[in-house]
Amino acid sequence: MKRILIALLLVCNGAVCMAQNADVKKFLDSFNTFCTTIEAVQDPTEPQIDSWKKVYKDIKHEYSTMYKKKMTDDEVQIYYSYVGRYNKKLSKKYLKEAGEFADTTAAKATKVLKRGASKVSGALRGFFRKDKQE
Repeated sequence: MKRILIALLLVCNGAVCMAQNADVKKFLDSFNTFCTTIEAVQDPTEPQIDSWKKVYKDIKHEYSTMYKKKMTDDEVQIYYSYVGRYNKKLSKKYLKEAGEFADTTAAKATKVLKRGASKVSGALRGFFRKDKQE
């Protein structure tokens, strides 16, 4: 009787673990789908990025409340690889915008410097110009 009870408990415990692993797998699959979807967008708009941030915030919350303690080391590694993919996509967008801003600022600064140099050069030429004696 003891052996049957122990065997029954082991089977139930195994079923619970398998159900938890299935939930974790679904969670990771949905996160992978989310990452694949955002990586496919070439030039995201601000409303798209805002919606991505909301989804990501929900994913992080779900991870910390439901799945963090259930995941194995391999699953945690997969989860953080997806986090890296998400951050990479957003950082590319922000770096692109920062680069465009820097290019625009550099072009304006170059124009201002050239204009200023022309003013100084003209002033120096006028100051050191030898007057013609007639």
